[in-house]
Amino acid sequence: MSIKISACCIIKNEEANLPVWLANMAKVADEIIVVDTGSEDSSRSIAQKAGAKVYFYDWINDFAAAKNFAIDKASGDWILFLDADEYFTDASLLCLRDVIKKFNAHPRLGAVLCRLTNIDKDNYNRVMDSMLQVRIFRNLPQIRYRGAIHEQLENSKGNMDMLFCKEIEILHTGYSSSINILKARRNLELLKQKEKESSGYEKVKLYSFLMDAYNTVGEYEKSLEYGKKCLEEGIVQVGQEGHTQLVMLINMRQLHYSVKEMESFADEAMKAFPENPIFLLEMAFIKFDNGYYADALKLLGNAYGRISIIEKKLLNGEGITNTYKQLLPKAYSTEGKILYLKGDIEGAIQAFEKGIKEDAHYSDLLQGLYYCMGHEDDVVKIQIINSLYNPERDGAFIVAALGGIASSGVISYYAKKADMTDKTIPYLKTGNYDSAAVELARSLERENMLAVACNIQRGHADDNVLSFILGLKYSRLMKKQVFENIIGKSLQERAIARLLNESK
Repeated sequence: MSIKISACCIIKNEEANLPVWLANMAKVADEIIVVDTGSEDSSRSIAQKAGAKVYFYDWINDFAAAKNFAIDKASGDWILFLDADEYFTDASLLCLRDVIKKFNAHPRLGAVLCRLTNIDKDNYNRVMDSMLQVRIFRNLPQIRYRGAIHEQLENSKGNMDMLFCKEIEILHTGYSSSINILKARRNLELLKQKEKESSGYEKVKLYSFLMDAYNTVGEYEKSLEYGKKCLEEGIVQVGQEGHTQLVMLINMRQLHYSVKEMESFADEAMKAFPENPIFLLEMAFIKFDNGYYADALKLLGNAYGRISIIEKKLLNGEGITNTYKQLLPKAYSTEGKILYLKGDIEGAIQAFEKGIKEDAHYSDLLQGLYYCMGHEDDVVKIQIINSLYNPERDGAFIVAALGGIASSGVISYYAKKADMTDKTIPYLKTGNYDSAAVELARSLERENMLAVACNIQRGHADDNVLSFILGLKYSRLMKKQVFENIIGKSLQERAIARLLNESK
């Protein structure tokens, strides 16, 4: 029996994400439904050119309504409903149709749970956490979304089963550093409006989302306030047990609560969720920051012992998130620093190397490892670093991480390996300010012309483009007519001033 699969998505100004999403869905779906809610970029055109069926939906501040409109347009037996910033892994794509075909043979199976992993594309695709989400379900009238924001899929008849499929994994980039706070601000306004309009249980359900949004935008007092409301109402997010207490502990840390207060709160959280290592990790960081190194090391050890339990549960499809994942690099870095201070250099090296294997682009780990190398010569240091990194691929990161720490020989080696077109940063990192000034001048003319052209095109030809390009420190040099008086300037400023003076 042939099975038809429809991929659905609602969008607004998603031209950056859509090409990847469309290409991903085209590999498994028989039809692609894109519902636009008011894009002002080229999103609709991109979707149309890719062969998607594109519809317009008048936005009414209701995500569930827009998603249900998309489902109504779908003709498939099964729906894949991923956001524009979500996509299946390559391994998932290989088996997805076979998985759905297998599930289709069981009439009572209405939806499929799969692992959704949040990655930060702005930080070398760093894994933040993962959780279980429903993104695959039967196209039936009773299965629809509910909730204006943070919408949830519901079966109004309650007559279907849901099954976890460990073969399917979705990557989500929507919480990457560059867009996380923007999304939180958008959601916060919608949530506040919805709170005013709601009452009873519908209002209470919003508290955890308000807590998260306020935490993300840095309003920690408000976040803590809604966290307390969540505890008072007994709200527990399925699959994210302990999340409320975690956010509250983060709020307390940001608001400079005493170590005793935070420790007391964390102890209660650990009693409620004894298998979750997240509170142990957070308290380890708090203890370390306050100089309680022995306590921090003990907490880290206990946390590591619990992590395997969480991983086993996730593999079995139990509803729990591995929020600790994004904290592991910091955990290993903290452990390495403590062992270094204790004089256990070998132990520190092992901790830093474990952390690098977990996240090679967490700067603290590489910096800690470099300090542990002590008085080794540059050749040995480079050999050790090369055992953990690819010089060509990671050279630019290594230069940025070790600048000001490593020798000029090490920095120069990785700058060359990375074939860095702009050598300004490597020169500045190694104290070669004259060379940095020359390198800056080489790239300045092209960047300046591009910026001027851009400003003229937009009707702002009089803007001080150089101020934007160079930043405050150097742009004030550009504004001066004479550069003779350079006494008291930094080496960087003197070099650039001399170069600019000579080029007048």
